[in-house]
Amino acid sequence: METITSQIQHLLQHHTEGLAPEQAASLRVQCMECINQFFDQLPVQPQPVSHLSAQEVTVEFIDKTSGLLYRRQLPIDVEENGNGIKLTAEDLYGKPLQMVFYTAESIRRINDLMGNGPDEDRCHTHS
Repeated sequence: METITSQIQHLLQHHTEGLAPEQAASLRVQCMECINQFFDQLPVQPQPVSHLSAQEVTVEFIDKTSGLLYRRQLPIDVEENGNGIKLTAEDLYGKPLQMVFYTAESIRRINDLMGNGPDEDRCHTHS
């Protein structure tokens, strides 16, 4: 695999010589989009995963004003399971801060457990 990435890097170095910074930034965005599209089209063997976690996340965005692509590594813990995604970091004072994104199904279950869900017998054992 290293030969492929080395070839891509050599090709980019060769063709970006003399480009203005705006042109190089535009090329970067186009290359990232092209690579993402290519890999998105590859067949993926889904593997059963019930829990994912990491101690760092990568945020990638394109600035509205300049059109430049930026990528930042952030020290945010992330956990994902069938209920949603939980992000944990620290606030300005070093206190833990959490943000949770629930799936629609988990919100339905939470509402149901709190007595706010539909009044129906899902297991067909009540009369």
